Amino acid sequence: MGDRQPRGIPAGGQFAATAHGEPALSLAAETPKSMEQILADRYLAAKDQYEAHSQNTWVESVRAKYPDAAFACVDISTKGDGRFTSGMDLYRTDSSRIKLDEQDSIDFEVKYDPFWEMDRHATEETSAIFVPDSGAFSLDSVQDRWAEVSSSPEPSNDPFAHLTGMDRAKAQSAYAQEINREATDAYVKDLSKKLLAINPEFARLYVNRNADVESGLTFNLDHVEDIHRNHGDGDLMALENHDFQDIHLDGHVDYDEKTDRLYINLDPGE
Repeated sequence: MGDRQPRGIPAGGQFAATAHGEPALSLAAETPKSMEQILADRYLAAKDQYEAHSQNTWVESVRAKYPDAAFACVDISTKGDGRFTSGMDLYRTDSSRIKLDEQDSIDFEVKYDPFWEMDRHATEETSAIFVPDSGAFSLDSVQDRWAEVSSSPEPSNDPFAHLTGMDRAKAQSAYAQEINREATDAYVKDLSKKLLAINPEFARLYVNRNADVESGLTFNLDHVEDIHRNHGDGDLMALENHDFQDIHLDGHVDYDEKTDRLYINLDPGE
């Protein structure tokens, strides 16, 4: 970025205060979240916390060398599928540019992740000093964000926290059954997809039913046939997953009276 002067209007303007209303209270019972939503929430929270920590670590390294730094401006270049830093500047609160040691500038660029979401740190003060969308952001905002995220409670992983006693036990049991059914449905779709990828004319996957006191109802994969009733070549051992070959598979199994065999129809639509 060299000797580029600070962009935007001069410092010293008045910044409007932002009012924050109190959050509305709701006494309604929470609706249980699906396991997919719980996992998605936890993933996003973890990702947000990791990025906020990384950004804050970078800002701390910058301010250790340049304590009066208030804003940063980083140029990002896109080449092919990659993104790269292509220069950066630091500024004081009065918008004056800080002269950086050349090695410091290189180190800051190397440690800066060009995929960080820094738009959220373009504060009102930043927009008043720099040209909007210039890549400038507030170092205070980065550190405030880390303080907020690091003190946030872990997202709840209990969709039945609002229930107690027998109501809780029943809801947990029904939920577990539904999750198992959904998982088995996905397993059957995956079986169809993989077998039809081997041979689009595969039509049936024959299975054997087993039942005993300890394991209950389970199924084993036996062989696959094409639309001409010819045995097909397929590595069924690689497709076996006994976590899903239990009672929940029963809804996908049909019975052929002529051959007295059980089978699963392979659906091209899957």
